[in-house]
Amino acid sequence: MKIPEGSESRNILIRGGLRITRQLAPTALKSFRFDFYIGCAASIILVILTGAVSYNTLIQQERNEKRIERTYQVLRKTDSLNMLFNQAMVYQTYSKPLAPKDSFGLNAQQYDGLNTKVNSLKALVIDDNQLTQVINLKHQIDTLRRTTFSESGSIRLQIEKINETIRRFKHLEEMFLSSQEAGYKLSSKQTRVVIVAGSVLIMVIVSFLVYLILKELNARIRAYREEFELNQLKSTFVTLASHEFRTPLSSILLSATLIAKYLEKDEKTSIVKHVAKIKQVVHNLEDILEDFLSVERLEEGLTEAEFSSFDLVPLCEEIMAAMKQMARPGQELTYKPVQENAVVCLDRMLISKSINSLLSNAIKYAGDETNIELVTNLTAENLLISVRDNGIGIAKQDQMQLFSKFYRINNTGHISGTGLGLNIVKRYVQLMNGTLQFWSTPYKETCFTMIFPVK
Repeated sequence: MKIPEGSESRNILIRGGLRITRQLAPTALKSFRFDFYIGCAASIILVILTGAVSYNTLIQQERNEKRIERTYQVLRKTDSLNMLFNQAMVYQTYSKPLAPKDSFGLNAQQYDGLNTKVNSLKALVIDDNQLTQVINLKHQIDTLRRTTFSESGSIRLQIEKINETIRRFKHLEEMFLSSQEAGYKLSSKQTRVVIVAGSVLIMVIVSFLVYLILKELNARIRAYREEFELNQLKSTFVTLASHEFRTPLSSILLSATLIAKYLEKDEKTSIVKHVAKIKQVVHNLEDILEDFLSVERLEEGLTEAEFSSFDLVPLCEEIMAAMKQMARPGQELTYKPVQENAVVCLDRMLISKSINSLLSNAIKYAGDETNIELVTNLTAENLLISVRDNGIGIAKQDQMQLFSKFYRINNTGHISGTGLGLNIVKRYVQLMNGTLQFWSTPYKETCFTMIFPVK
């Protein structure tokens, strides 16, 4: 059977033996590589974009900081100019009397100080409106210096104009400062948002890449572990198959040779005995092949439960009657139905095979002089089918692997078997929506119970 491309192959039992092909799916590996490369590329692009945006925002912040600092300098110089002008006005008003034809009296030192302040403001401002106000202020100071004392109305008007110009200029600077500070805060907030969002996205992508890597590593480890286990399974199968087939074939060959000799002597009783032995051996070989084929059908998903209603008690009586013919010396087989009639809805063939397998195991492994019981109990919630015996039991170290394929417990001795029976029974029970439970106390009692919900 060809394994479809892009899907995981499984361990499949086939008629020629056990095929071991467990590999990583090519399409899954290709998908992993594609997702990994896309994730790496996205991370790199995101890091570059986050860095570029952050750098651009930081440059903008530096510009805003310089503008704010320059605005603070302008405001300080404006306050200094205002203070110097007020001092000059107070000085000129109270220092000496003024003749009517004298100029207002800004001396050269005061005039130069005011001009120096105005020129420093002119060098700092960058806005056209503010520059216009500074130029107007310089003209107003020049006009005030040329105004005579006799023009008292003009003096007051010029002083008011200068104060108004200073107030207007200061107001413009304060508005400019507010806008710059708001822009700086917004830029800082945007920078934080960009850095946090970029970091979160990078962490998400990196986490996704780590998840992909861990997933791929786990898939590889699981594949290698299963390949190792399947190789062990193959070795066990080959050893088991060679032993289970070689011994019966040798027995058939020996019986055939003896039959040929008995024919010469016309010993019909011995011939009939060996013919019956050959039939029994062939029947055992058929059971072995049936186990292998049952596992193959289960692995391939070809076995499905076909539910139908039937009375379980007559079926169990038939099975028990057949099993009594196989009982070993001293073994006592009994069937104990709790109810005389138990109509159930199960797969008749699968439940029959399951009960047969559990009873057959009890007969083969419980030992001589043992009691084997089949008990059925139909309650309102569940159907319970139990097989009990008081034989040698199952050791604790064997109980964990009891349902593994090809596993045989250590105290079976030379009794033939494939190690598949309980695995098959468990899977049959699961197909019928049931569970298989067991407990065992060595040399006291062993009990296997199939539990099915009643619908």
